Amino acid sequence: GVYKKLLEDAPIKNIDFLHLERSFIALNMDYNLMSFEVDKKLLTDEKDYKVSINYPKPFSSIDINNETLLKLPFFIPFLANNHYYFLKDKSDLFVKGKFLKCKNCDIDVAYLKEIDKNITNQKIKNKVSYLIAKWHIIGVDSLDLFYKTFKAINTDAYYKKDIESTFNKLNKVKKIRSVVETKLINRNGDTTTLNQYNGKFLYVDIWASSCKPCLVEFPSFNKLAD
Repeated sequence: GVYKKLLEDAPIKNIDFLHLERSFIALNMDYNLMSFEVDKKLLTDEKDYKVSINYPKPFSSIDINNETLLKLPFFIPFLANNHYYFLKDKSDLFVKGKFLKCKNCDIDVAYLKEIDKNITNQKIKNKVSYLIAKWHIIGVDSLDLFYKTFKAINTDAYYKKDIESTFNKLNKVKKIRSVVETKLINRNGDTTTLNQYNGKFLYVDIWASSCKPCLVEFPSFNKLAD
């Protein structure tokens, strides 16, 4: 109310500026409406909190497929940071600690699919899906599925190449064996792995031949080993 009244009372004649400012006010209001329920769950002990049936609905005064809104820096992050609103009626969401989870779905893949359904303007869809991918690809549950979903809905060559580069790097790291599975040779010449000591106390000494304090420790370390 206050921001909108100040804008309407101001002697501004630039129609484009007025449109963008009105849109920004509406977007800011929608963002608060969309995030309130999940913020309440995340920041309080009311993990099952639900807004009432009379709670205001977002997007009543704005079209998220209006390309002129791209002039607002807040617009794309606004759409890319609202998992809860887009998924709340489609997926079994719950709060675990300080994070939003999905019981029967990959939350990031589901979000990309909902963005694909709700945003019909391809330019806006490309920007939103790209930002989601930039933010979340490192921590997704299924890297392959997330990347496949992103490729299916994004048509921008630059965005796809950038995410492909990140995907290839992450995929390479994923294929490297875990350190606990790496085969090691013990002092008896036998092959062992760290995961064979699961459930036991294990002392690991990392040293280098150029490290004098490391070499000084050897006698004490040998006694510990015996």
